Amino acid sequence: MMIASPKLMCRGAGLLGPGDAFLRTLVAAPINVCLQQLLESSSQPVNMTRQMSHLAIDVVGKLALGYDLDTQTSEENRFSREL
Repeated sequence: MMIASPKLMCRGAGLLGPGDAFLRTLVAAPINVCLQQLLESSSQPVNMTRQMSHLAIDVVGKLALGYDLDTQTSEENRFSREL
């Protein structure tokens, strides 16, 4: 399920060249997981520092290592200290 709006994706596309489409596909999944979790917890406070830390680790893991760390959904690969 794609949560990010097509309008937002179109604006972001101006920052990247045509050859960077693979970046959008790699980064879209972790961002959508983050947005889904934020929507689900909209009635309660969220620790955004921790949320964004897990998002950053997922994105960097995917881009640098080519591996889905899934730190947003699983505690298995959470090697950073809790914030």
